[in-house]
Order: sequence, then C-alpha cells, then structure tokens
Amino acid sequence: MTNENESWTDLVPTIAKPVVYAYKYRKFIQEYWKKAQVKVGMGKPSVIVTGRAGVGKSVLASHYHGEANTQDWNEPGTSTDVEIKPITIGDWTKVVAVIPGQNSQERARSLDEALNKTDELDGVIHVVDWGFTSIREAAVKKEMVESRGIDTIYKIRQHHLSLELNDFESMLDKLAMSKANGRGPKWLVIAVNKVDLFEKDLLDAERYYNPSCKSPFTNKINSFLKTVGANNIKIIHLPVCPMPEPFEWNGEIVAPQVDSITKQRNYLRVFIDKVSLVQNGVK
Repeated sequence: MTNENESWTDLVPTIAKPVVYAYKYRKFIQEYWKKAQVKVGMGKPSVIVTGRAGVGKSVLASHYHGEANTQDWNEPGTSTDVEIKPITIGDWTKVVAVIPGQNSQERARSLDEALNKTDELDGVIHVVDWGFTSIREAAVKKEMVESRGIDTIYKIRQHHLSLELNDFESMLDKLAMSKANGRGPKWLVIAVNKVDLFEKDLLDAERYYNPSCKSPFTNKINSFLKTVGANNIKIIHLPVCPMPEPFEWNGEIVAPQVDSITKQRNYLRVFIDKVSLVQNGVK
C-alpha cells in the first residue's frame, strides 16, 4: 500500500485551479506505438488489465495504445478474447494484455498464464467503475428490470457494486496464491473508471476505494495485504476518464459531468504518469 496518492480533487483542473500536475512526456501514445511494437516484440505481457465485463477495460487500453485517437476507431463491444497491446509513454514500454471480463475458459487460461506460469509480470491494472457498469444486451436489461425488479439506477449500481466486490475478492485470491508461489505482480493499480459519471461525488468514490478508509472494498484490500505483506506489493487507486458518455437505465439518465477535453485528458495523463512512476519505483 502507498500513501503517495494525492486527493482525487487535486487531479481535477478547474478555472480557479489550473492543472499543476505536469504531463512530463512530450508526445501522445500514437506517435510511439509502432516503435513500441518493434521494441517489445509482442512477447508475454508484463502488465495485465482485469475487471468485470462492461467496466471499460478495452476503451481504456485503446486510449493508451493510441488507436482511439485514429479516425477509423470505433468503441469496442464486449471482448471475449485476450487483447494484446504495446503501450509506450516516455521510457515506459510494456506488452499489455486486456483479460476478458466474462467467466470463461479464455479468462481462466490467460490469468493462470500471467500469474502462475511466467516471471515477467510486473503489474495489474484492475478496472472498476463504482457501479456504472454497461450492459449492452437488450434482453438482459429487460429481464433484470421486469423479472428481478432492478428498475432504477440506484438498484442497478448496488447490484453491480456487489458483483464488483465479488470479482475483486476472487482476483485478490488469485494474486495471493501467485505471490505465495514466488511469482505475481509487483504492483496493483485500481483504476476507478468512468469518473465522468460521478465527478460531483468524487470524494465519496475515493473513500470507497481508498485503502486508508473503511468500506467493503477496502476491507478486501487490507485483508489481502495482511496475507501477502504490505511490503511485497504496491497498491494505488486512481480515477480515470477515457471517454465521457451518459449512463442510462430504464429511462433514467446520468449525464457526463466531465464537460471539457482538458479534464478528460488530465485524468488520462495523470493516471498513466502515476502507473509509470509505480513501475519505475519497483524495478
């Protein structure tokens, strides 16, 4: 665990408070990705991106890979296969594997490969979204509303937060087993995605995910740290916002609260800067 996180409100640019966290790299990712592809040789991943289906793992990775900045890019649908992307920022170049969120043989195989069969894994980016998880299948939405009574945004968020907690606990169990076997990541970044939907409640979200505070989520983190030892893995939590868009459920809508490209890019830049610093700090 680390106490190096600024308060999330310190990361948000405003008119009264300009951005003071400098983006120390001069060029965007798309200018580097071909060089990165050659450099890393598309080998085994040294970073994996995990989390439930619908939390935005692929969109997040696509922005850092650079392909989201191209004219022919379309927002990806639900991913069922492992996606391999070389990502470079400054001197940080890694093969990143985005693990599918659905419980499947592909997910189990890729997690086992990364956690238990290689010594090359540096870190895990585990993506969560404070209950604003996307469900794309119309039939599933209809069944949840009509048969299960999950008919408000509050109810669907509580449902997703419960599933998110179970998924996170399962992931921590896998990490603990990997560490016990002398492998496992050196760092874990909890990427709190879709901050555009709850920026007005940023401190409440931070309290939920901050290991220094008490919540069902942070209880899992602290229990994990007692098992593996706080000195054996570095954990940070960060907000991120790759693509502001509204969240709709059964006619209710939460509109994006991040209303400028400056804010969006600041979240993206601070996030990857922090990941880079964590990576450099554990070499």
